Amino acid sequence: LLLRAGEEQEDDLEQDQQRRRAMDLTVMEYTVNVTNTGSVPGDEVVQLYVKPPPPQDDESSSTLTDAPRPLCTLAAFQRTSLQPGESKVLHFALPARAFSLVDSSGDRYVSPGRYEVEASRGHGDVLRRGLRLRGSRPLLLASFRKFW
Repeated sequence: LLLRAGEEQEDDLEQDQQRRRAMDLTVMEYTVNVTNTGSVPGDEVVQLYVKPPPPQDDESSSTLTDAPRPLCTLAAFQRTSLQPGESKVLHFALPARAFSLVDSSGDRYVSPGRYEVEASRGHGDVLRRGLRLRGSRPLLLASFRKFW
């Protein structure tokens, strides 16, 4: 963050704290049912991945398009132990940070657009849900430039 004339460092830190809180706000809640269909106890690891939207036209002048976009990112995971025939419901709360990308300048943004959230065990079945984040432009969550 850049300081403006007349501003004190505390204001800058307050903005940083507000952005950090925004990164932790829950954007999406996701529930997955897991069942052990086998005859022996076992563990299952459910993984949630987020696929970002393609770049928007209004991002063409920003550094968001300069940085490579991942095909998907691991947003959350949970490991659970299950007895034979046992079922459990796993709850996930995905914060804004899970939908963010870091640009070539080191700033973390959330862009408007349609995201896809996938739940899987790392192989086999994949559950998909779409999520559209609305906005007129990318939202800055954090700036890391001041650290380099």
